[in-house]
Amino acid sequence: MSLAPSCDTNTIALHPLKRNDSFIYQMATPDFPILNCTPHPITIFTSDDLEHPLYCLPAVQDGSIRLATRDMTHRGTFHGIPVVNPQSFTGLQSPLPVDLESATAIIVSWPVAEWAQANRPSEFAGKRIFIPDTSEEGAVRTCGGFIIGVKRLVEYSW
Repeated sequence: MSLAPSCDTNTIALHPLKRNDSFIYQMATPDFPILNCTPHPITIFTSDDLEHPLYCLPAVQDGSIRLATRDMTHRGTFHGIPVVNPQSFTGLQSPLPVDLESATAIIVSWPVAEWAQANRPSEFAGKRIFIPDTSEEGAVRTCGGFIIGVKRLVEYSW
């Protein structure tokens, strides 16, 4: 059973959301050309209404932007637990799984945004880069602590 609103479409179109006994349809348009390039749907709530999502941005099928990594080398063990060196990122996985031409804004994962801010890849030139705000103030959680959405986005710029 999903705790968050369903976002299982493979298009950029946003799901119809029930609000005040009517349905609001939000579509990706020139006024809202944001592309969710994370591997999961993103549900956005307003701060004063945590029962009815404002937007539900589905993940584009096979469209998440990921970083290419080097192998994590084994360092040893700590009380029987394997320990490895931190991941190091060598760039964006190529080719990108989505066409970024039509989007003026993209939502990516935190590691992708951090890497992009440090390396300024040409693929992101002219794009507004956002991540979901999963901070204590930004995340919407179940009583069990699972994140089911966010109240705001964090923008990366350079």
